[in-house]
Amino acid sequence: MPLNLSIRQASVEDIAPLSELAARAYAQAFAHLLATGQLKERPVAYYRERFQAQIDGLWLAQTRDAARATLLGYFLLRSNELEQIFLDPGCTDQGIGRALLQQAERLGANELECFAENHRARRFYERAGWQLAETFEREFEGHRHSFVRYRLPISSQPGTKA
Repeated sequence: MPLNLSIRQASVEDIAPLSELAARAYAQAFAHLLATGQLKERPVAYYRERFQAQIDGLWLAQTRDAARATLLGYFLLRSNELEQIFLDPGCTDQGIGRALLQQAERLGANELECFAENHRARRFYERAGWQLAETFEREFEGHRHSFVRYRLPISSQPGTKA
């Protein structure tokens, strides 16, 4: 995990750089799963609008040195559902995603869905103790896709005793 990593709730000033990170991360993460047209459905403006509407559930990870802060990733939480968790494409495999997921869990996240074919994400959630709850199909960006829903077992939720 990078030195000086901090995770904090996003502010209005963070929306623009987070939106740029989100568009890059989304395109990179789903390039192998979605058609090019579907990827174009999520430009920076899409995220800017969404993040403005859901600012209360938006959290970010950053490092800070003497000169500046560097944005590394974020998650978006709505009630108990983890709607999004993404890292800057150059920041994977450093423990940042795990730190973000743990913060989301502390805030009450215990449910999420992802593409069934997103094997990297699925391994990440399963290694973190999340359990497959269901598989289903639904429309996404005008196309039918297979999804999986994960839940965090009650015994793994922060503040509960095993």
